[in-house]
Amino acid sequence: MKNIKKMFCALLVVTTVVCFMPTMIFASDSTGETTTGKTTTGESTTTGDSTTTGGTTTGGTTTGGTTTGGSTTGGSTTGGSSTGGTNPSIPIQPPTEIVDPDTPLGPLPDEEIIAAVESAKITATSKLTKLHGKKAVKVMWKVPKAVEELELDGYEVYKSTKRYSGFGKTPYFKTTKKNYINNKELKKGTRYYYKVRGYKMVGEQKVYTQWSTKAWRTVK
Repeated sequence: MKNIKKMFCALLVVTTVVCFMPTMIFASDSTGETTTGKTTTGESTTTGDSTTTGGTTTGGTTTGGTTTGGSTTGGSTTGGSSTGGTNPSIPIQPPTEIVDPDTPLGPLPDEEIIAAVESAKITATSKLTKLHGKKAVKVMWKVPKAVEELELDGYEVYKSTKRYSGFGKTPYFKTTKKNYINNKELKKGTRYYYKVRGYKMVGEQKVYTQWSTKAWRTVK
């Protein structure tokens, strides 16, 4: 009799376990789905769709939608107003014209031309030569580059047999060249001195350079 009671109790325990097993499994499935799969990790709260990663924070509002994809990067700031489009409140500046330093800046004022001519120093040299079979003295001179660019209108050549006097007030010869060959009024054994000055017309004023260095030769 005791054995029959034990077997009945064991059968009752097994039956109870078998009956309540689906409920426990269902509860287990519900816990896994809600906590891990859907609610916590998958969709709602932490990782999946809505709040943190997939939905609102990363995919929707913060990264994909408002902040990155929509307003800040894709829409207003980068793609729309600031970078991609035109801001009507900022006037468009015309390109700055680059001035070539080699481009002439126009004519100099008369005062500067006069000052440049009056300060110019001419260097004169000479040598013996022949012209039309006669003995001659060739006088040559150099003008500073700054004054040469101003294009002097002419030169006056003065002649004397004395180094410091006797040149007179009237030019012995006038020329527009930078040399002069003297083959007249020359005597053998006589030394002749020459000096030159240039001039330029500035308006109605005749402006002279300084006197050149003296050049001399003895006719042989």
